[in-house]
Amino acid sequence: NLVSPKPLMYVAAFYGSMGNYKSFGDTKFIPDLPPGKFYSFLSGGVPSDQKELFEEYWKSSCVRMYSLLPRQRQLGLGSAQGVTTYFSSNCEASDSDLATQFLESKGQS
Repeated sequence: NLVSPKPLMYVAAFYGSMGNYKSFGDTKFIPDLPPGKFYSFLSGGVPSDQKELFEEYWKSSCVRMYSLLPRQRQLGLGSAQGVTTYFSSNCEASDSDLATQFLESKGQS
């Protein structure tokens, strides 16, 4: 029985981009198979003494991994641009500009 290349393609792209956004263009990509099948692929290699930890990780990441809500489709700053982990979720470009101006005024740019 051959393993589908789809989960392997996602995992390779994930590690190649160091996350689930393409390294050029910052566009999100998701596994090209249903969550249950991807779960089966991933959980098949988990040692029995780590199943509980794997379940916690899966539950905390599955929905977001597959989400294609407009703000989660690409990386960017501000609610209209995308999502980022460099700033808090409610930070807009104007907030970043204000912080930059302050830091520059203190010689800390």
